[in-house]
Amino acid sequence: MAATVSTSLSTGEKLGRAKSAAPRLAQLSTAQKNSILLAMADSIEAGADYAIEYRMVWPDGSIHWAEIRARVVEGKHLGGGRMVGVSSDITGRKTAEDRLRQLNEKLEERVVERTAELETAHEAVLGEITQRERAEELLIPILNQSELTM
Repeated sequence: MAATVSTSLSTGEKLGRAKSAAPRLAQLSTAQKNSILLAMADSIEAGADYAIEYRMVWPDGSIHWAEIRARVVEGKHLGGGRMVGVSSDITGRKTAEDRLRQLNEKLEERVVERTAELETAHEAVLGEITQRERAEELLIPILNQSELTM
């Protein structure tokens, strides 16, 4: 779900809201709110695009992720500058990223285990080759001597 929010840079007043973000912001920690406001202020000061992701815990205890992307739009016809942007629910993407990370970690563990198994098997084969070479070294003189006596 995406909500479009336009903010007046001169007054901070929210303009043209498609959906209120207030209920979502209430679910953020003070540190998250401060991070969002700091990133927004930096964006406004630099005139740069704004993008931030944040995690929310809803009243039912479920975890959700949101992404906000915004841009500073300036112009006299706008009554000063505005920040126009979109807020998107990215919970599905974050869940998939987390699952992928878990699968990669499990795969790495399996690669380490399999590599150790292969190294052990390789050492065993090298040991067998060495034993066969020694046996061959011992048998050749015996075979040569038996051929001479025939």
